[in-house]
Amino acid sequence: MSLVNRRDIILHFASVLKQYNVKATDGELGKVKDLYMDDENWIVRYLIVDTLKWLPGKKVLVSPLGMDNINELNRQVEIKETKEKIKDSPKVNEIEPVSKKHERMISDYFDWPYYWADQGLWGSFQTPRGLINAYDSGQIKNPLDRELEKESHLRSMNEIQGEFTGYKIQAIDGEIGRVSDLVIDGDSWFVRYILVETSTILPGRLVLIPPESIQSVDWYTKTVSVHLTNDQIKNAPPYEPGMPFTRDYEEHLYRSYGKEAYWKERQSTHY
Repeated sequence: MSLVNRRDIILHFASVLKQYNVKATDGELGKVKDLYMDDENWIVRYLIVDTLKWLPGKKVLVSPLGMDNINELNRQVEIKETKEKIKDSPKVNEIEPVSKKHERMISDYFDWPYYWADQGLWGSFQTPRGLINAYDSGQIKNPLDRELEKESHLRSMNEIQGEFTGYKIQAIDGEIGRVSDLVIDGDSWFVRYILVETSTILPGRLVLIPPESIQSVDWYTKTVSVHLTNDQIKNAPPYEPGMPFTRDYEEHLYRSYGKEAYWKERQSTHY
C-alpha cells in the first residue's frame, strides 16, 4: 500500500463523452450512445456504441479494456478492434439488463480479461490499463470456474443523469435537487463526482458531490441519498460550466465536506 498522488488524471463529463465518435483501427465505427456503470463500485464498465449507418440498428458494448485512447481534440474514442471484428460481436439488448453470461461472451469474443475475477476495481488493479497489460503479458488468466461469479450490476447513465429527468438527490434533511451529470476519471473510469443541480436551496446552482458521500441508491424511486446536510451542500464551492478541474478547486471541495481527497487515500500499487 502506498500514498498515490496522481496529478495527471483527466476528468470527463459523461454528457460530453456521449457526443464523441468512436473510431476502430480501420475507420469510423459510430457514436457513443450511453455508458454502463457498475452500481456497486461506481465505475464505468462499458460504452454503448451506436454503429449508425455503417451497421444500422446494431448496438455494441466496448470496454475500457478495449480502448486505445480518448482523443479530446477530435472528440473521439479510439478502440483497438477492426470494424469487421465489431460487426460480428455479440448483440446488446438495450431493454434487458446485461447478464454476467453476456459479459463473459463479450470478454471471450474480444479476448478481454474478466474485470470481476478479483476484488479490486479492475481485477486486482486500479485501472483497466493495468489489468489488460497483465493479461496480455500472460501474468494472469481468466478463471475457468464460473460458479462463484456475481450477477452484473450495470446501470445506464442515461437513466441516472439529466437536467430534468436525473435521479433526485436526498440529503439528510431533505431533497436538494437532481443528478445533472457524472464526472469520470479517464484513467480508472471511476465516477469521481456527481454533478447536482440544486433546485430547492439555490435553484440553478451546480455542485459536485463525491460518490463517497452516497449512502444509498433507490433504483425504484430514482433517488440518491447522501449523508450530507443541505448546509454542507449549500456551502460547498459551486461548479461553473466549463470551469477546469484544478487541484486547488478539488482540495477546497473535499475540505468543505470534511473528507480526505481521493488522491490522498491509500491505494493499491497496482495501477
